[in-house]
Amino acid sequence: MTVGDILGDLTTLATLRIRLCSSEEYSDEWSDTYVRKLVKQLLKKYNQPTLAKISPLAQSAISKIANNKYDAKISRDKCQAFGKWYTLFVKQQKSDEEATESRLTFHTDLELPRMRQWYRENGNATTPQLQAYLDELNSGHFRQERRRVTLRKLKNWWKNERQRERKKQAVKTDVTDNNRTSECDSSEVVAKQREHMPVQSTSGQQEYMSLPDASYQSFAPLVSAAMAVAPPLGAASLSHEQGWDA
Repeated sequence: MTVGDILGDLTTLATLRIRLCSSEEYSDEWSDTYVRKLVKQLLKKYNQPTLAKISPLAQSAISKIANNKYDAKISRDKCQAFGKWYTLFVKQQKSDEEATESRLTFHTDLELPRMRQWYRENGNATTPQLQAYLDELNSGHFRQERRRVTLRKLKNWWKNERQRERKKQAVKTDVTDNNRTSECDSSEVVAKQREHMPVQSTSGQQEYMSLPDASYQSFAPLVSAAMAVAPPLGAASLSHEQGWDA
């Protein structure tokens, strides 16, 4: 069935024209009104010659738009060309800003101490509170001739500071646990040594005895010194019986 069959006799009275357009070829977003609005916004940051160099619009058209003297409607092709350029331009601007933020650093004496004090007082600061801190940072004399700190940069610092605090706490916990383990191991070793402390018997053989805690600490050095100097009693008796010089 064709369009003629559907419309019947209406085709003899009117002509129906159908045009298929892809979304990339035309978009209602990039209309004459929207392009004029964006041009005026861009002129707040760039002058007319600069905007004419980086955008597809001529300087004469930009000037007329700025002064509300562009009476003709901006063509669809120009609107689409401007839309494609503006989309890429915004992406590039965002990429450049992120790269600039990554290179931005805080002053070690004028800014970081204040920021750490704020963090200690309010580690879970809300966005309005961070904005207040941000305004105070950017109002300082250090930032008057330098790039201003952005809210995203301050939020990232807040997040990194929270991670640093957690790592410090984890390290302290590990050190405390290791110290406790070492103390327990040392106590077990001392107890075993105390239970099996060697003592020289009259037969020349080593025997072992147990001592109380306080006695072990005081007698252990004396017994060790005596064992190193005096010969075994059994050997001394044997040499006397056989007539040897001791």
